[in-house]
Amino acid sequence: VEGKGAPETVARMEVAVSQGDYAKALSEYETLPDAVKAAGAEFAGKLKARLEVEKQIDSLIAGAMKA
Repeated sequence: VEGKGAPETVARMEVAVSQGDYAKALSEYETLPDAVKAAGAEFAGKLKARLEVEKQIDSLIAGAMKA
């Protein structure tokens, strides 16, 4: 979805989430106006938590593969 408005950005976020690209979704979120970001803060927090869990799992798997 082309465009810089909130609806277009949210649409790109939705596509990114549906494709499992949480980093891209967060990147799009950061471009939103403050009022819109405030409305989506809980959702963004969940995305950040998901990314952190995936990072930790990747680290554990990499450690296990070395053992």
